[in-house]
Amino acid sequence: MTKKTGVRKRGVYSGASVTENAPTCYHGAKLLFEEKTTKIHTYRCAGFRTARACRKDAEACTSYRLKRMTSALHLCTLPQGDRCYCHTCNLLFARSVGLKDHLGHNFVSGLAKGILRRPSYLLEPLQLSSAHAQIFFSLDWLNFLVAVFHDLGVRNVLCVGAPRLFDFLRIHTEDKYDVTTFLLDIDARLFYAPEVFAQFNMLNGHFFEEDTGCAAISTFFEACNGRSIIFCDPPFSVMLQPLMVALTSLMESMKKNGTGEFLRGYIPFIFFRKL
Repeated sequence: MTKKTGVRKRGVYSGASVTENAPTCYHGAKLLFEEKTTKIHTYRCAGFRTARACRKDAEACTSYRLKRMTSALHLCTLPQGDRCYCHTCNLLFARSVGLKDHLGHNFVSGLAKGILRRPSYLLEPLQLSSAHAQIFFSLDWLNFLVAVFHDLGVRNVLCVGAPRLFDFLRIHTEDKYDVTTFLLDIDARLFYAPEVFAQFNMLNGHFFEEDTGCAAISTFFEACNGRSIIFCDPPFSVMLQPLMVALTSLMESMKKNGTGEFLRGYIPFIFFRKL
C-alpha cells in the first residue's frame, strides 16, 4: 500500500510517497519520489539527497560507533586537563591514553564538565549536509522560547532536531525551570546519555538503534505529566509532508503514554532577520 504525501514540487520531483515495504538504507526506509516530467518513480534516501551523501554519512556514523571508546560520563571522572575532543575524528578521548592517535588533528583539551553535558556548544557545524538543520539559535531567541514554554506551563519538551534548545533547557532545568526533556536527532556525533537522547531520522521515523532508542523514548513518554510539547527544527528545504507523518506519530505516542495535556501550536518558521 502506498500513502501519497502530496509533497510540493521541488526540482525534478513532483511528489513523494511513504510505502509500507520500501527498501531501506542506513537512514531507514527510503521515500518513493515521482519525477515531474516522466512520472517515473524512484526510491531515495529519506535523509540525504544523493546516494553518495547517504553512503558517506553511513560510513562516518559507523566509524564513530566503532571508535567511540570513551563516554562523556567516564571523561567527567578524569582530571579536567585529561578531557579532550577531536574535531577531526569527532570523538572524545582521554589525553593520557589517546593523544598519540590524535597528533596533528584539530582537537581541544581541558574540557569542563559543563561542556561535556552540552555537546551542541562543542561540536562544529557539518559541511554540505542536507540532512542536518544545524541552526544555532541566538541567546535572545532561546530565552524567548524558554519564556514561552514557562508561561504556557510546559513541563515536558521533546526536541526533534534541536540540540541547542535541548542544551539550553537543561541549563535552565539546573537553574530554575522545572522541565523534562528528550532529544531526537540524526547527528551521530552527539554524545548524550541514552536516557535522554536517541539518534532518529525525522523524515521516516527511523530509530538507528531501535531497541534502546524506542525503549528510551517510551520511558520519557510514560514519565510525562503536565503539559507537553514537541519542538522540531527541520533541515533546510525539508519535505513537510513526510516530516508531519513522523511528528504526528510521535505526538500520538506522547498523548497515549503520558499523562496530562499535549499542547499543539505552531511557531512561525520564516523570519526576515537573523535570530
